[in-house]
Parts: sequence; structure tokens; C-alpha cells
Amino acid sequence: MIEFSVSSIICALLNVANKIVTIGLFFMNKKVLNGFHLEKNVLLLC
Repeated sequence: MIEFSVSSIICALLNVANKIVTIGLFFMNKKVLNGFHLEKNVLLLC
């Protein structure tokens, strides 16, 4: 149960980081592919 809660917290932090990166990419139209890769990694981890 402890491992599950820790993984859930990490997953939540990754989701927040992914949203921040996505918003950043929205304003700086650069490295869009990196944003997509990050999103796919978050989906795989969660």
C-alpha cells in the first residue's frame, strides 16, 4: 500500500509537470515533440 501511495504521488507530480510543460510549449512554440514524448511517458507510467 505504501508503494502504491508513493507511485500515486509521483504520478500526480508528473501530471502537473506535464501540464506546466504543455502550457510552456503553448507560449513558446518550441520543442513540441519533447512535450508529446513527455505526455506519452506520463501516460505509460500512470
